[in-house]
Amino acid sequence: MDDEATLEVCPRLTLAFDILGKRWSALILDVLSHRPARFSEIKNAVPRLSERVLSARLTELVDAGLVDRIQDGSGAHHYELTTTGERLRPALDAIRTWANDLHTARAS
Repeated sequence: MDDEATLEVCPRLTLAFDILGKRWSALILDVLSHRPARFSEIKNAVPRLSERVLSARLTELVDAGLVDRIQDGSGAHHYELTTTGERLRPALDAIRTWANDLHTARAS
């Protein structure tokens, strides 16, 4: 290892974790990676997530360009991943696999 090399944090990775690192954000994205969902469906899918925090996180994810809020003709709306959000699917799948492996290792 080169002791002279400067260690740096990637600013783009910092931005990504500013978005994904907020509590509940990755879980909301995971729910939406399966299919579009209404607010109440997301709320029911993520235990202990309050409506206030869900609303705030969805707004942040929409503003970040990861989620779209789609309104249908009846005035109801749902949330779905954008193309950029869809590109997170392999990362979410990899984290899910890692979490399953971690759980298995701890249970042994």
